[in-house]
Amino acid sequence: KGSTPRRNTQRPGIPYVLFAAQDIWNVTPDGRLGVVRSSDYHVEWREAEGRLTTGPRIAFDRRPVTLDDRMDHTRRFMQGSSISGRNEHGGLSPLPAEMLEEKAIRDVVEYQEHSPVHPPFSGTVPLISLGGSLWVERSVRLGVAQTWDVVGVDGALAGRVQLPRGRRLVALGARWLYAVVADDDGLERLERYR
Repeated sequence: KGSTPRRNTQRPGIPYVLFAAQDIWNVTPDGRLGVVRSSDYHVEWREAEGRLTTGPRIAFDRRPVTLDDRMDHTRRFMQGSSISGRNEHGGLSPLPAEMLEEKAIRDVVEYQEHSPVHPPFSGTVPLISLGGSLWVERSVRLGVAQTWDVVGVDGALAGRVQLPRGRRLVALGARWLYAVVADDDGLERLERYR
């Protein structure tokens, strides 16, 4: 299921409800479908022939969405939008500079629809390891390093991996994790971890 669309579209804003819980999924090379359910955070595996395995509920905190959360999300969204200007690092940004000022961002946030609580996980498509486990990015507090739940083929939580701060996991290999980190100029570098 996609992002929850906004109901109030009379004012400019982000086209979806911030922090709305949504189910996410991915498919293994052999045709197994892994669906991560947001209602109570559990994983369902559907085999290619149709057999369904439902894992146990994975514990999570129902954290309130704060103004800082909304400001951060909106700022990042606006820096990736579709008109041109300069971003906070001096590089090109798709919006004019005045749209990236604190007041302009706050104006959008004031009217932007949002969930009152964070979902258990982000809307990032889960990654699938070569061993068949599903990696689900947790929803974490601002400033906390990216954290992934590793869910086994039985749907149960098998482990949790936290990347070094500022890193974003992009791929899983047989022996390595691959992450991206950006410097102050926005230049991205690929790193690998055991």
